[in-house]
Amino acid sequence: MPKERIKHATQYATWEAEGNDEYPGAQLSKALEPGEKAPVGSTITEDVSLDVSWNRDAEWVQVAIEMTPEKWKELSDIAQGDGIDHYSIYTDVLSRTEINKMIRTLRRARDAAYGADE
Repeated sequence: MPKERIKHATQYATWEAEGNDEYPGAQLSKALEPGEKAPVGSTITEDVSLDVSWNRDAEWVQVAIEMTPEKWKELSDIAQGDGIDHYSIYTDVLSRTEINKMIRTLRRARDAAYGADE
């Protein structure tokens, strides 16, 4: 079953801002570049990833959102706390490159699973 990651999860480092008397307990947050070290004492969180999977023999294509258990719990707690019975999960905004990759991957997946359009 082929699977291709369209959007890799972004990691974020969050830490307490020191020396901020006006806003005690204020938090700073920064998106980390791949391989970048997080500031000492920071908490690392991760947003969601987007995958496309397909199966030629069973003739199906699926799009998946993947995230950490902590993120799932956070979203679940938010939804339950607000009395909401439906909610959506989004990746970060997709770049033009990521959208083009998704289009190419979906076309490849469609053709592999259902056959090429004539």
